[in-house]
Amino acid sequence: MFYIGTIQGNEDITFIPPWRRGRSPIKIKEFLRGQKVPLHRRPYAPVLFFENKTNKERVAIAVFVENSTAENTEMIPVEGKGKWVVHADFDGQGGENESNERVCVLVRPC
Repeated sequence: MFYIGTIQGNEDITFIPPWRRGRSPIKIKEFLRGQKVPLHRRPYAPVLFFENKTNKERVAIAVFVENSTAENTEMIPVEGKGKWVVHADFDGQGGENESNERVCVLVRPC
């Protein structure tokens, strides 16, 4: 099951950004610190999770990194105010649909 949550309450979840492929995972809060997301904003960073229903294991698929200058008081991603960074174990593959919306499918290599 996929869902969007925040880091708050999920502090122990780890993440591997694409540029750290092959290295050990880091906690999402540490990743956001490296991306210069302000301390008071880190707990509210949106995260795309996958949860395995049988063993309740949660994996962070993507983390939203807001621009450090963004004035976003609603705690939600705003177009042009940041970017989604996808976990190194997943590859984004996609294109545009009939409505010219960007469509992305995440594929985890076996």
